[in-house]
Amino acid sequence: MVTIFVSAGAALALLSVLIFFWLNRPKINKVDSLLPMGFEEEGFSHESFLRLLEQFVDVEGRVDYAAWHQSKAAVTTLTRYIAAIQRYSPDNSPERFGSVTQQTTYWINAYNALVIFALLKRWPLASVLDVKAPIEAVKGMGFFYVQQHIVGGRAISLHALEHKKLLEAGADPRVHFLLNCGTGSCPMLRPISDNAVDMETLYKEAATAFVSDPEHVKIDHSNKVITLSRIFKWYMEDFTKGQADQSSPRQRRLLSFIMSVAPFYLVTELERATSYQLKFKPFNWKVNAAT
Repeated sequence: MVTIFVSAGAALALLSVLIFFWLNRPKINKVDSLLPMGFEEEGFSHESFLRLLEQFVDVEGRVDYAAWHQSKAAVTTLTRYIAAIQRYSPDNSPERFGSVTQQTTYWINAYNALVIFALLKRWPLASVLDVKAPIEAVKGMGFFYVQQHIVGGRAISLHALEHKKLLEAGADPRVHFLLNCGTGSCPMLRPISDNAVDMETLYKEAATAFVSDPEHVKIDHSNKVITLSRIFKWYMEDFTKGQADQSSPRQRRLLSFIMSVAPFYLVTELERATSYQLKFKPFNWKVNAAT
């Protein structure tokens, strides 16, 4: 009887898993469009996407989705850029991406462009959480996991793009500060040009800007608390694994990482607060709209 019970339980568990994956099977998003006008036979131009960012993104990195959505020409320009992403990537067209910098630039811009495109398709949208999976095992599952996009001829989710094409491929962990997930708590949206030859400068600027914002790093000396963006909790391993001293507590190593990218005034404040309690802010999932 015990054996039958265990077998039935195992069968039920397997059935539950199969149902979960069937209901949450990928939803493939494709575009049927021409490539950007004047798209070169060699390389991969991000120029059309960068012009759109200049037009619709403010100095704080917020996006005027409403105006972008209303502009048929702007939506067409983005759709054509997405068509180029669909057709070419460092995986299926390595000859177009001659350096690691060009490859990294592609993956970052592709991620950011696909987020914007997914939001514009559903505009108006209050939150990325409004894009639901049939079974929401984790927050954002519908938008970041179930929805998939064609990149270089293959379907991939935003989550897999971030992790498999950047982090697991050896990208600097500061790449987290260059990826904008379309929410209020994500790093600001930054254009990365075709000629981004100095990724180190981009990483430094993005990381310093992020930790300098009290919305992401706030020190309360009165209560001896440091409140951090939840991004630091989710990706703590990425931010701390490269440090020499792996024996110290992870949260202490996280503070060391933040100090390594912080401006001088913030380093001084953090040095006074190394014994403080760390707390992580609730994540703001609302769309990072300018209006």
